[in-house]
Amino acid sequence: MSEVSFKQRVINDLIAVAPQFKSTFIDKEYLIFSSKMVNRNYYIISAVPGNFMHLTGIRLSSPIDFYNKCINGTLLESDISIPSNKEKGSIRRKINALPNLVNIFNDEVLVEENFSHNNVHCSLASTDLDITIGFCKPNVDNVVKPMTLLKGYNGFSDNSPVAELILERKRGERFFSKILCGDKDIILSNGLASLVAPELL
Repeated sequence: MSEVSFKQRVINDLIAVAPQFKSTFIDKEYLIFSSKMVNRNYYIISAVPGNFMHLTGIRLSSPIDFYNKCINGTLLESDISIPSNKEKGSIRRKINALPNLVNIFNDEVLVEENFSHNNVHCSLASTDLDITIGFCKPNVDNVVKPMTLLKGYNGFSDNSPVAELILERKRGERFFSKILCGDKDIILSNGLASLVAPELL
């Protein structure tokens, strides 16, 4: 039996994890809060399909086509170009980290504003110590989108704060309806009640 190529292994992993990315980051949005953050009172994490490609290290002309092919299971080796061994190593690390992405909010999460590590610069980053996800500059509504994925947690400072509150809502809904971390006292004492479903208060 012939050996599976690196590209095909990458494709197999991407097709496997794409539905998990959709259910975790496309179908849902999150609010993340720490009283020690200084640039914004809170951030809302809201991904779009095109963000998926940026987390993989793959470079294609159309991030939307890339995502759709991963979701539909039609991504081919001819769709992927890996110009150097350096990029191959980066892609391998990101692909290995991707399955952990869907669980990042299940445990304690550290947050860091103005995150910087090597050539990566993000307005916000969060880590569960296994992986780090970096987010782009927030818009006027404090919404950030995923822009990079790193293995481990290098780049976080010794005093990086823990997220005191993480809320979840289904995309398209007005209110956050699930508390993943924290409690209603944190919501009420930090002026976040208007963003939360009344039944949580």
